[in-house]
Amino acid sequence: MTEVFLHGLHVIAVLQGEHGEGVAQIMHPGVRRSCVGCDLLVMRIKSLWVQVVAEHICENKPTGQLYLLLMIPVALVVIFNYASYGGIRMVFMDYKPAKGYAGSKWVGWATFQKVFKDKDFIRALKSSIVFNLLDLAVGFPMPIILALILNELRFPRFKKVTQTILYLPHFLSWVIVGSVAYQMFRPTTGMVNVFLMNAGIIQNGIPFLTEKWHWAVTYLLIGVWQGMGWGTIIYLAAITGISGELYEAAMIDGANRWQRMWNIT
Repeated sequence: MTEVFLHGLHVIAVLQGEHGEGVAQIMHPGVRRSCVGCDLLVMRIKSLWVQVVAEHICENKPTGQLYLLLMIPVALVVIFNYASYGGIRMVFMDYKPAKGYAGSKWVGWATFQKVFKDKDFIRALKSSIVFNLLDLAVGFPMPIILALILNELRFPRFKKVTQTILYLPHFLSWVIVGSVAYQMFRPTTGMVNVFLMNAGIIQNGIPFLTEKWHWAVTYLLIGVWQGMGWGTIIYLAAITGISGELYEAAMIDGANRWQRMWNIT
């Protein structure tokens, strides 16, 4: 509001330069009005002041809307990330939904001791670490490679269609992805095995989902397939921010497409 007040004083100063002592008489109520057009001048000052305030409100209206939009994700974070912390105490209780927190027995660290003493705990921990490392090794470079390939395409329409097809799996739940994978990779009636057997490439179905090594590779590749499209969009957005002048300068210096991609992109 300080800016509005200063802007209003500026308007009055401008009017004073136009109307002389009339404005001075209006600004000092004790002075008798001697100007016939003082009433009109008062109306003009009021209208301009209202216009200044209205412009100030309109200029700051988008800020209020942004704060309103910001409240939605903040509320989601508070509700699902902080308000749910009270339920963490369930891990220290023999929790029974029918009895609630008050009626459930407090067991302390007994649940953790049971998990750590389980004979399959170490094997499960090793498998989790291995899968996370493999997912990082395969899943991290794939979006970058795919973004580089898409960036080199020279057909905009084909590029847009390809981007859409690639990032759609990101919006599918794991339930849908698992169902699709089961229909495609079943040992005898899966689409992949049926196609390979009809083509004469294999005699018996490949156990994609039943043998541990085949299942590990299948699980890893399905996870990469689901997430690489979204990562590609992010990297592609960063690539489009590179100045075209760099590529033009490299072309003048004789750099081919591979050199431009490797040294600039």
